[in-house]
Amino acid sequence: MRMKELKQELAAGGYVQFDHSIVWARLYTADHKWFTTLDGRTYRGFLKTVAPKLRMTATGSIETNDLCITWKP
Repeated sequence: MRMKELKQELAAGGYVQFDHSIVWARLYTADHKWFTTLDGRTYRGFLKTVAPKLRMTATGSIETNDLCITWKP
């Protein structure tokens, strides 16, 4: 997955979710019917350039191993 594709999906209403328990960042479509995992390079780029412009929601905690962070437009 490239940043261009990630930005296009976010513009269409998709969102990114990081699940600490499985240590994966995933990009979901707006209709929740499809997702893909983000590789480390794309995820780091996303955190630096795109994530600050999005609304972030965090639930759970690292201590209880149920932290889930979601970024939506």
